[in-house]
Amino acid sequence: MKRIVCTTGISIQTNAQRFLGNKARKLSTYTLLQQFVAALKSQAASQQEFLAKLSAETNSLSRLGISQGDEVILLHTQTNSGKEAAEALEKVLRQELRVHVETKQVWGLQVSDAQRFRREGIRHLFEILKEKCVAWREKDPDNRKVLLDATGGFKAVVPYLTLFGLMWRIEVVYIFENSNTLIRLPPLPLHFNYELLAQGRTALQRLLNAKILPAEEFFREIPGLMYEDRAWFEPLIERDEKDYVTLSGLGEMFVQEWVIDTKHIHLSPMAKEVYDKSRGDVRERLRNFLTLLQDPLWRNAHLHSFSGTDLQVYKLPHQPERVAGFVQGDKVFVCLIYLRHDEYERDLPGRRVAEFREQVKEFVPLEVLEEAGRPAGEEPDEFGQLREQNERLTNRVAELSAEIERLQAQLEELENECLRAEEQFSLRERQMQMQLDERTDQIRALEMSLSELTTQKQLAEQQLAFLENQLSSLRDQLRWAHRPWWRKLFRLPPRA
Repeated sequence: MKRIVCTTGISIQTNAQRFLGNKARKLSTYTLLQQFVAALKSQAASQQEFLAKLSAETNSLSRLGISQGDEVILLHTQTNSGKEAAEALEKVLRQELRVHVETKQVWGLQVSDAQRFRREGIRHLFEILKEKCVAWREKDPDNRKVLLDATGGFKAVVPYLTLFGLMWRIEVVYIFENSNTLIRLPPLPLHFNYELLAQGRTALQRLLNAKILPAEEFFREIPGLMYEDRAWFEPLIERDEKDYVTLSGLGEMFVQEWVIDTKHIHLSPMAKEVYDKSRGDVRERLRNFLTLLQDPLWRNAHLHSFSGTDLQVYKLPHQPERVAGFVQGDKVFVCLIYLRHDEYERDLPGRRVAEFREQVKEFVPLEVLEEAGRPAGEEPDEFGQLREQNERLTNRVAELSAEIERLQAQLEELENECLRAEEQFSLRERQMQMQLDERTDQIRALEMSLSELTTQKQLAEQQLAFLENQLSSLRDQLRWAHRPWWRKLFRLPPRA
């Protein structure tokens, strides 16, 4: 069974606008996508052509050999357009490929605020990927396969998606724009500077617990860290404007898995015998060796290449002791301990994991061994434990005090912003009231002018009527004056 987790963008909307042209401007996004899907499907010669032209996401998904029973998770941005595009793709994939589809919004994943993108978006993206990819696969690793499809969505997400795939051994696929070739990024192993990571483990774990620390205090927690090496830790942290640091999304994922991957040490009867017989400096070195072996980063850094065996061999720099064993679940099974170089070169070739797997029930936890090896009457150093506890509490108080100061500063800043906003609002309100009063006076003046003009118009109309009467009377008199002499003689009226 396959599960493909796919980042989605709005390529389907872009293609729809290009396909429908000017008509697209008059349509809502939902109607636009529905009409585009229907029109493209009716024109496409095949399902493959339809899916290839519909969107970047369907173009890549259709080439992954998806079958019924497989699942597709569509991760979309915290935007309306991203949500609408993902829902349209969900409907098409259900109908065309007959697979189960789930859409999932990634909070904080947007491009308007770069800081929020890193602090919230990437952190939430990693949380979803761990749930939908890693946890799902671990329930049945033999029958469940996960793929990450990075074709769609913001290009800024691709490096993080690829890094997640490399860290968790998940294949990442991608189709370049204007190409039909599916690029596969196999789950290659990553290389880290394990020595530096091991130096910073305590500081990173403290930052994970404290949530926020001053940058200088964080770096002081890393013993022996050179100033020029600080840049190596920058991808694992986020700084704010006051130079406080928190774990970045990548850093939080890295440290959490680091804690989870710390193993318990179990010794075989042969290894236990060597350990029990050791004394003095040798015993102290072995105790230190086995304690360090719990750390996954330390194991990676001190894995010794040795042919002739499938056991994992570890060594300390400039020390003769060697340890051979294997990791299974949450345990490191230490099968063999060698105190001399010639011993392990002579005995180790030909040793196989299989011969020790059958004896795992006989392996003894290191903690039980240390307890049994404590001399009678020797008690734990309670004063030392209390001192360490007091130191941790003191550090925690300092962290909380710094957090309170930071929150108080933020509160003060917010209060100042509120005061500034109130002053601006009050000023704007006064300005608007003045403008309103001014407009009211103008309206009243216009009303008075209109009333005066109406009165003047009435007077003018009356004068016009009077003048028209006078004109008519003058015209009549002129007609009488212009009569011929004979009409005047006989007192006849002018002709009509």
